[in-house]
Amino acid sequence: MRLSDASIALTYAILASNGVTAYSLSHPSTKSNANRFGTRLSAETKEAPILTEPSPASYLSSLSPPLSSSSAVATPSSPTFDYEAINRLTFRELQKACKERDLSGKGNTLALRNTLLDHMGIINPMAAAAAAALLNEECTPDGIEFCDESDPYYEYNLILSQINEASKIGHWKSATRKLKKLARRYANNQINNKAIPRETYVSVLKCCLEDRLHGARAAEPARKILEEMSHQGYPIPPELGNMCVVSCLGGRTANGSHEGFGGIDTALAMLAALEATEEGSKTIESDT
Repeated sequence: MRLSDASIALTYAILASNGVTAYSLSHPSTKSNANRFGTRLSAETKEAPILTEPSPASYLSSLSPPLSSSSAVATPSSPTFDYEAINRLTFRELQKACKERDLSGKGNTLALRNTLLDHMGIINPMAAAAAAALLNEECTPDGIEFCDESDPYYEYNLILSQINEASKIGHWKSATRKLKKLARRYANNQINNKAIPRETYVSVLKCCLEDRLHGARAAEPARKILEEMSHQGYPIPPELGNMCVVSCLGGRTANGSHEGFGGIDTALAMLAALEATEEGSKTIESDT
């Protein structure tokens, strides 16, 4: 049977529409895929946890094992010392610290302190400053010369006269402070080394001894004077040395101090200074 042209055209149109429908069912469109993928991606993004990069501290803590209660707080077996801490130690504390390190426990406070400082390799800041000043002085460029025509010991003589004047009128605090200043600038100075006269030490020591070391408040300055005289090789008057030791004690506290001043440590340090002189124990009376 022969079909008309209109029937053929209608048949082709039906077949074409059926083919498009089948293709759309088997191959979804790009737009629909994108919508479906975006919906699924957004749902997964909302449910997925947010991952952040761990910090170095948290990473290291995760690697290290947890600390036990015994190791959480570390207690040092022995105290750590610096220059200021060693200077604050008493005579017996210095002896104990030296013996713990197999060092000699003999000598006065100054000797024990220096032994401990040398053993621990701690440098005196004033000595370091003096050495630096000496180095700077040696680094003067060639061809340049500095001439100082003033009296190099003008300040020394001025402070010395102030010490003697304060001792005469009984101002022991002013006298001991100026004596300490003079010793730092001259007697213990590697550049402008000049010894302090023995008479000045004795004058300040007599001033400190009044009223039983002024209620033991002048015990520490008196101890330093005795140690400095022993270090300089000056003979210590026996009556002054014994009186210093006796005046340190007598308080009603356990260590024999007077309201925190003086005490057994200071008295033992004074005895060590007396024994370090040339006369030695001969200057120490039996009552002392």
